[in-house]
Amino acid sequence: MFPTLYDFGTITIFGRTTPPIGIHSYGVMMALAFLSVLFGLQRELPRKNINVQLAHSIIVHAVLGGIIGAKIYYAIEFRDLSALFSPSGLVWYGGLIAGSVAVLYTIHRSGSPILPTIDAIGPLLLLGHGFGRIGCLLAGDGCYGRRCTLPWPWGMEFPVGIKPTIDRISGEVFSVYPTPLYDFLLMVLGFSLFWRFRKKLERVPGVIFGLVLVYLGVERLIIEFWRRNEKYVYWQDGQVFFNKLEFSDQLSMPFGFTGSQLISILLLIPIGFFLVYWSRKRPIVIVDEPLSEPQLLDNPVKKIAKKRKKKRRT
Repeated sequence: MFPTLYDFGTITIFGRTTPPIGIHSYGVMMALAFLSVLFGLQRELPRKNINVQLAHSIIVHAVLGGIIGAKIYYAIEFRDLSALFSPSGLVWYGGLIAGSVAVLYTIHRSGSPILPTIDAIGPLLLLGHGFGRIGCLLAGDGCYGRRCTLPWPWGMEFPVGIKPTIDRISGEVFSVYPTPLYDFLLMVLGFSLFWRFRKKLERVPGVIFGLVLVYLGVERLIIEFWRRNEKYVYWQDGQVFFNKLEFSDQLSMPFGFTGSQLISILLLIPIGFFLVYWSRKRPIVIVDEPLSEPQLLDNPVKKIAKKRKKKRRT
């Protein structure tokens, strides 16, 4: 893969040498992800009669909240406080939760309607997530799947990734399931469907975002069965365990659920279904507001000439 697109090397400033500086594929794809959401919001918000300037505030707070939340989640799960101050160590669900809180607060402070605004964000969230997964694929950061004996494209090798797929004992390069590629394809599919039917679904505000949350939860629940993540609930020898099972590079592991799967089952999917149910049950209030200015008709009404009565000559 290509974790670094261009390497500038080290720079010496006042006698001190900096770490290697370069343009990294993961950073480029993350920037593309946020830019795609920004471009989409600049198109969708005016269509919903929402101030287009809100799009910039949403992106800024989503970036800040997402990065902070992703790093906190990583530090808690892997008990590594040093990850808070390193460029690596990001978890998608942590960024989603904290970023969502930051965005909701931003929308609330702006005075814009919350449900129509998050409906505009929903499909674009899938597209941005898809671009981010391509960044993971190019970087080879370890979020791919377990070992795979199938040929390409079911199995891919990452010998020069951030976390290379090289056996620690034999030094042999092995293949793994390219789950970031699966994520990307499913995200693009979901975005295409929601974008295609968004004008019908948005008739009930809140439904689109609720369905997007359900889609994200179900998709992650399925993909995690192939991911290289630790399990927190698993079955082994006829018993159920509720402790952390470290990931192994072996071809098979006990059946169980990872942390992301538990969040999908217990948090993301239920919230999505509740939002859809609540949105459909809440009354839709239509406010009749008087026009601030008299509206002129585009086509002036033509005056109908009256027929003159002809005078009879006497």
